Amino acid sequence: MRIVAVLILFVLAVAGFSVLAKYSHQDSVEEELVRLSQETLTKAGFDGINVEFDHLDGVVGGYVDKREDKERVVALLQSEIPTAYWPDDMVEQIQVRPTIPPKVVITRKNGSDTVRIDGFLANDEDANRMLLGARLHALDSIQSVENVIELDPHRLSLPKTAELASLAASLVSNSEKARIVYDKGELTLVGEVSNDGLKESLLELAAQMEPTSIDDQITVAEPVSLRSPSEMKLTRNRFGVLATGKLGSQASKSKFLGIFKQMAPPVRVTDRIEVSDLVSPAVWEDHSETIIPALLESFAGEMTAEFSHDSIRLSGAVENELKEQAVLSGFAPLKKKQPSLEIIADVTIENEGAASLSPPKIEATLEEDLLIVAGEVARTGFFQALEAASVEARPELSVKNELTANSEVAPADWLAKLPEFFSEMVVRVKKGTFSLNENVLKLEGETVAASDGLILRNVAINTVPQTYSVESTLAHIDQPFPQPSLLPEVRVKLAETLKQNPVYFDKNSEIVRSDDRKKVEAIAKAIEETGASTDLVVTGFADNVGNAEYNKQLSMRRANSVVEALVSLGLDREKIEIKSKGEDVSGVSQNQLWKSRRVEVSLAPLENTESEDADSEE
Repeated sequence: MRIVAVLILFVLAVAGFSVLAKYSHQDSVEEELVRLSQETLTKAGFDGINVEFDHLDGVVGGYVDKREDKERVVALLQSEIPTAYWPDDMVEQIQVRPTIPPKVVITRKNGSDTVRIDGFLANDEDANRMLLGARLHALDSIQSVENVIELDPHRLSLPKTAELASLAASLVSNSEKARIVYDKGELTLVGEVSNDGLKESLLELAAQMEPTSIDDQITVAEPVSLRSPSEMKLTRNRFGVLATGKLGSQASKSKFLGIFKQMAPPVRVTDRIEVSDLVSPAVWEDHSETIIPALLESFAGEMTAEFSHDSIRLSGAVENELKEQAVLSGFAPLKKKQPSLEIIADVTIENEGAASLSPPKIEATLEEDLLIVAGEVARTGFFQALEAASVEARPELSVKNELTANSEVAPADWLAKLPEFFSEMVVRVKKGTFSLNENVLKLEGETVAASDGLILRNVAINTVPQTYSVESTLAHIDQPFPQPSLLPEVRVKLAETLKQNPVYFDKNSEIVRSDDRKKVEAIAKAIEETGASTDLVVTGFADNVGNAEYNKQLSMRRANSVVEALVSLGLDREKIEIKSKGEDVSGVSQNQLWKSRRVEVSLAPLENTESEDADSEE
């Protein structure tokens, strides 16, 4: 028995030494092949290539400076190390070393609620691209972010993405107009902020990016002036003109009073104008040399004119419509100013011959391809031009004249403007009415496009005299097609697709990885292909490493990252509910905690089964 035991031990020892020798030999072969490969590559100047071996099977990776060097590396290894087995796709395993610096341009146009992000980042920086968009989209003053950054394999990595995102968010949220450019390591900042302290804080954030230079084009807005704008009131009666108000300097007062002296004949003015350093010039002052003579010459008898920073109020009587137009035309330049002045005119016409005459009445009806114009006017000569303009704008239209001339109706020269109005009306209104009565113009009906109502109202305001009011109830009636609900079989298929695409995250990370970005794209595509209204629930999870409350917040941030990605792919944010489950390691071993770091996208429960689904989840 002792001899048998000795023989068994001997056999086992021999076998063990054989195995050890085999693996020791294999290791030495692999090490020798690696050494020969690296020496060959180093001698040829390819220091960025890494070679590994599994027995005789070679694996190649790393970088070269030029695309043609990839072929040279492959040919060199195959010729110098012929004993190794080299893979067929060895060229694809070698990358060209990135050499171009990253470039990012973030722009907010003046007063816009949209931010645009342009530029180029490295091929593996999709997460950084999403981070920039998410930080800006979270701002209250920003409604949308146009993120058109391109990923380029020839670009170097952006070294300080988080710092750039913080800088951009701070500048955009504090400046109505902003531009941040990071190019070739240089940083340019453009914007206007409210104070020097805020500018200094922004420059400190910029310094944290460690750029090669900072081009500071941030300006500080001038402090809001405490000065009040000038104001004036002119009153004319049988005693002359009374001027009361406030101006900013004695020179302004002298210039204003000089206007009355230069008129022929000179106008007597009672001066009750105050001068104060706390008064700033108003818009109307620059045009007073034109406005004042027109007012005094056009109005007959008593009149009042009140000038303020945002309006001019007129009250008085004129002899005829020409005088009325002369008064109002003098204020036309002020309407084009920014900010514009509101002209409030209460002007009456003193004409004994026309005092008892009634104003014109017109009732026009547009129905399909027929326009009927009826009413009472002093002269009907304008109708031919109205008919010609309407038919030219809409050739298939028939125009019927039911106007009557009445000597008891006051003449109205402005009716000559109606052809221009009707040429717009017949192409912008499907069906409607035009009613002119008692100095009121009413527009009713259905427009072709949503903007046509506002356009026609503006044309009407420019057509009738200032003494007329325009009332418009024109409206565009949309015929929306309701989006269908998911069919049961489509809902089941979509739910399965969502279940098969959980989005996983790295440890302590909320950034969607490049591989998982494809899952998000698959989810968005599947939802889009249904063509139906789809409500979603996006739920974030975390592992149990660390603080539970922190993990709860982390799972919420992960869910938000997926939502931002879905929205950027065209999904409606209003149809997405976000949930955070925090730690979830049920059924997961310690080696599989990566499965807990995930976000799940699911269909929202149907209303009639919502409570049942909630119970089943518990």
